[in-house]
Amino acid sequence: MGLPNKLSIMGTDYNVIYCDGVDVNPENDEDLLGYIDLVAKEIRVSQEQEDKEIWKCLWHEILHGVFYELDIKHRKTSEERLVNLISLAIRNILFDLGMLE
Repeated sequence: MGLPNKLSIMGTDYNVIYCDGVDVNPENDEDLLGYIDLVAKEIRVSQEQEDKEIWKCLWHEILHGVFYELDIKHRKTSEERLVNLISLAIRNILFDLGMLE
């Protein structure tokens, strides 16, 4: 399964952009491997990681989008931890099922 360039999160279309380097957030100087712009409807992911990690990062940003589209509100630190754990679990399941290489 190849990496998507577009995807739908709860009926809202997002463009997926794969970036060189780790500074994928155009709004600040923070080094990130992934970033979701909920207004522009874009997900940016660094290509400078292994495919498994790209998928984990992509799922991480997708889950932030799901939380936003479903209006799920948590304290930021709690949401970040929950998103990290769920994205890791999804990636592992998809790899175990042979759906990702």
